[in-house]
Amino acid sequence: MFLDDELLQICKNYDCTIPENIQKLNIDLKTKCEEYYKARITPNMTDIELKVILDRVFNLWDSFVKMLLKDK
Repeated sequence: MFLDDELLQICKNYDCTIPENIQKLNIDLKTKCEEYYKARITPNMTDIELKVILDRVFNLWDSFVKMLLKDK
């Protein structure tokens, strides 16, 4: 499963009618993205390689937002 699909699934599993859950959802989404890119970073990476990983995370985040808007 891709990151965008995983983020969408996290959202579907939350009850967002409770304000505290919305804050927790925000933290969980951020944490999932951090886990994704931190697992791919190594100490000997070049700046370009690091930028590629971070760009991929941002692109997957954009894809997640588009999927979320289309979902009920």
